[in-house]
Amino acid sequence: MRKLKSKHCNICYSDSPKFPSPITSKCTHSVLACTSCFEKHIESQIEKGILQNIKCLQCDEILDYHDIKRIVNNELFQRYDVALLRHTLRQMKDFRWCKRTNCGWGQIHNGGDDAPIVTCKACGAKSCFTHDVPWHEDSSCSKFAEQLLRDTAANQAYYDRHTKNCPKCKMPIEKNDGCEHMTCFCGYEFCWLCLADYNLIRNEGNHRHERTCQHHHDNLSSIDPYDGMVPNDFRAYVLPSFSSSEAPERSSENDEIVNVAERLRVQMISGR
Repeated sequence: MRKLKSKHCNICYSDSPKFPSPITSKCTHSVLACTSCFEKHIESQIEKGILQNIKCLQCDEILDYHDIKRIVNNELFQRYDVALLRHTLRQMKDFRWCKRTNCGWGQIHNGGDDAPIVTCKACGAKSCFTHDVPWHEDSSCSKFAEQLLRDTAANQAYYDRHTKNCPKCKMPIEKNDGCEHMTCFCGYEFCWLCLADYNLIRNEGNHRHERTCQHHHDNLSSIDPYDGMVPNDFRAYVLPSFSSSEAPERSSENDEIVNVAERLRVQMISGR
């Protein structure tokens, strides 16, 4: 087998036989950074939650989906692919995150307002699809909507959707953008989705996230934490249609399972 000739990398200042060629179809410069440096650069962007505007390490051109697939190793691309798929899910109007504080899971719910009870497939917690809050056991959606105008408890539930208490000092923290790595004013670092201690995650690895959290090691190459399926086989939970507006509140306990991978993948690539 022919041995690849090593070149000097201008980023890590070491000699390497592996350099991406080309980087992007729009890059006109010489390739001066090795593949390993590009992988570290792309990995750091993924960890920051930057998925759709990852720039070339040497210029301002954007790496597209196919560039990243060609440059990085299979394990890193799998992480990127799953993260991008989850990002796409967040943009879907029928997608809802579980409202249990330390769960960190989510699913597609096509029952809409006609069947507003969403039952988390990971932990079983119920939430309201219409108002995107924990399920209001003592009132219908219409009554809860009226309560939002006048009732402190209902407003508190709506407030809880946007804030979580720091696990250490209990100070409420609001998250409006960025990745799930949170740092409280008290200095404590934790995962927004499952509240796991980020020092443990940093020192010991992603298995220190809660088992149902999307960032747990076992979930980085799979969407469903219980079936091990990769993104190409991703399945989402969808309610049967229910048309009567006069019917009682419906639950998602009998959700059907449908494959939506192709629809999501087209959105991910074309949306770039």
